[in-house]
Amino acid sequence: MPFCTKCGGQMADTANFCIHCGVAIGSDAASAPSVSLSVSDESRINQEWNDLAPADWDIKKHANERGMLEGLLEDGEHLECLVSGDFKPEGKLPHISLGVATDCRLIFLRQTKRANEVVELPYDTIESISFKMGWMGGGVKVTSRHKDGYQMDSIQPKERAKLFAETVQPHLTPMPERSFAATEPAPSMVVGAEPVPINETVPVAIEEPVSAATDTPIFVAVSKAGRFEQEWVSLAPVDWGNKKHANERVLLEELLEDDERLECLVSGDFTPDGGWSHNNLGVATDRRLVFLRKKKDSDEVVSLPYYTVDSISFNMGWMGGIIKVTPRRIGGYQMGNIQPKERAKLFAETVQSLIAAAPEEVSIPLSKEERIDQEWISLAPANWDIKKHADEREILPGLLADDELMECLVSGFFENTDFGGSNTNLGVVTDRRVVFLRKTRRSSEVVELPFDAISHISSNTDGSIKVSAQGKGRFAMWGIRPKEQAQEFVVAMQPRIAVAQEGKPTPVNKEDRIDQEWDALIPKGWGSFKNTFMLSGERKMLYRLLEDGEHLECLVGGKFGPDLGRSNIARDKSLHNGVGVATDRRVIFVDSGIASSEVAEMPYTSIEAISYSSGISLAGLKISARGSTSLQMEMIRSMDEAKVFADTVRKHLNAGQTAAPTVVQTASAMDELEKAAALYERGLLTQEEFETKKAQLLNG
Repeated sequence: MPFCTKCGGQMADTANFCIHCGVAIGSDAASAPSVSLSVSDESRINQEWNDLAPADWDIKKHANERGMLEGLLEDGEHLECLVSGDFKPEGKLPHISLGVATDCRLIFLRQTKRANEVVELPYDTIESISFKMGWMGGGVKVTSRHKDGYQMDSIQPKERAKLFAETVQPHLTPMPERSFAATEPAPSMVVGAEPVPINETVPVAIEEPVSAATDTPIFVAVSKAGRFEQEWVSLAPVDWGNKKHANERVLLEELLEDDERLECLVSGDFTPDGGWSHNNLGVATDRRLVFLRKKKDSDEVVSLPYYTVDSISFNMGWMGGIIKVTPRRIGGYQMGNIQPKERAKLFAETVQSLIAAAPEEVSIPLSKEERIDQEWISLAPANWDIKKHADEREILPGLLADDELMECLVSGFFENTDFGGSNTNLGVVTDRRVVFLRKTRRSSEVVELPFDAISHISSNTDGSIKVSAQGKGRFAMWGIRPKEQAQEFVVAMQPRIAVAQEGKPTPVNKEDRIDQEWDALIPKGWGSFKNTFMLSGERKMLYRLLEDGEHLECLVGGKFGPDLGRSNIARDKSLHNGVGVATDRRVIFVDSGIASSEVAEMPYTSIEAISYSSGISLAGLKISARGSTSLQMEMIRSMDEAKVFADTVRKHLNAGQTAAPTVVQTASAMDELEKAAALYERGLLTQEEFETKKAQLLNG
């Protein structure tokens, strides 16, 4: 099929004239008179459409838009190239549209049932046009001088995008062929692929037309959008489609400074230290490392200037590449599942060279809230999500001092073991103390334990810890996950406790001391069940009843109540089943019932006499008081138990006080020796005291 020698247009098959310019062409065309033939706009547009439409377009392809062109084009305006794809004005959703390059302008149009959508861009308003060819198809992007942006993706075949851009390019402002912003082209970052020449991506706009004949150096002004587009196309892997990280791409362009340049791009599953992983974009610029993800409701951005990065490493596994970033302050970041895995190595090497060239670290003061956030990210277990203890995290800045640092975090069911009750709490070890806290709708519950007051701390492999503090009580936290975190919590405290108590006597918690004395004084016939379960309530009551310096000296178990002289003790409902305690200050009878508790106490100064008696199988006690009701305890398991209690009380009675008549029954020396041995084993008697007592008993 011949072409016109004047305009280059296609000739008609059956005529020797050009259907575009109407000039007759023949062997004697130079001497033959010109014949002007009128060609209708409709016929011309149809002819040009048929010549320019890709071979895979059928007659219905963009038929509606084809009809719209007849009303849009001017009389002398000619079609030069056609494309079809997903057209997306900046900030809007993409739609399948027709792209048309004429000799006057660029047109994108779409006909819908309700309206026609048309974007017209005269060539003198266009700053640049670029193309790319990905595995999902070709794409073109147009930037106007008004800073508006337009792009069309999913162009098939992908080579059509290049043809369209090259057709439009000559109509833009002429410029010398050179790379952007007078810099060297960025190296290809694609493993196993041919590098894409920079000059084939996006031409640049000249600030002012310059005569080509001058020898003066030409300075090319490139807009931020045009330079960013060139760098992205140059650095993005060839397997990234046009939609790959499209949202992050827009966000990144807004984040970068005007003269900040891209150096490398990577995509994978990004995981902040202590957080969940998400598919993110990783970007190395000439100034910082950026990980970002754009969501519907918010944007997530991690920006790390190179002077704040301590190191970066990579690994290439069979599941993909991995990079790990360690900041100089607190925390860490990781991106995995990078494809191809060699991309991880390229990214790490690029960042490493930029870290080496970065200026010295600039001291940036952090607020207390920012420092706590950094420490939280670093210390929170991996199984905590962003909502875990969010309420408690909010009140931490109000609890901690400005220079107080967190060292360990745990979560579990917290309770005061002496009084029961448990709730889910946050446990925090700082460099000064241990804090357990819980925030509710109405109030905040906080337990603070200074290190110098802690007398006991332990952990268990089931994920539980126990803490005792002088003047504070005893506490436990259980259900800690992962279980190993319980041991880490205790290990974090132990060095701090040792430093705080260095040179000081080890503090003894009142509850712990009472437990030690109770266990040492248990009568022989009680048994572990009675001691652990039946009398556990009475023991806990003593934590509150006894004063800080008050010590236990003897225990007795049975039914107690006022001395009414009754003989039928077993059926007497006025008596209380509990325990009698002789301390170094008084006698106390305690009953911890389900519905109520009963306490009866007598100071030694008010006791007139004490006696004990023996029945067929059980023993009893009677305490007579001056000016008050006497007390009795019956159903004591053995005579020895009653006698030891009576002897202990009698030692504290005032000198010269006449003791009540007693049933005399001397305990055997062997029984006394066994009791002394038990006290020695529990540490309540020294070896010297035990040997002295032993000699006294054996010598009669």
